[in-house]
Amino acid sequence: MHHANHLDPSAVVMVWIVFALLGVLYFLPTIVALVRHSPNAGMVIVVNLFLGWSLVGWVVALVLAVKPTQPQVVVVQQPVVYHPPQPPPQGPPGISS
Repeated sequence: MHHANHLDPSAVVMVWIVFALLGVLYFLPTIVALVRHSPNAGMVIVVNLFLGWSLVGWVVALVLAVKPTQPQVVVVQQPVVYHPPQPPPQGPPGISS
């Protein structure tokens, strides 16, 4: 007699939920960097993807993701126009002052 093993559907759902939560937790640094529009999001993704399995790599990725972004300072310098001094106006020729 062959007895088929049937999985409890609620157990299957629970396993899927656990894997989804673990996935979100693993990629939390990447999610944070993308939500914050971090300028170093690419680096966070690479570190998280390849080194996130180690606790150190995951923490480094999270630190990079939450690191405050420095506002970019744009300096606009107005061009300096040099106006050479004009000679004083002279009267009509032949008249001296």
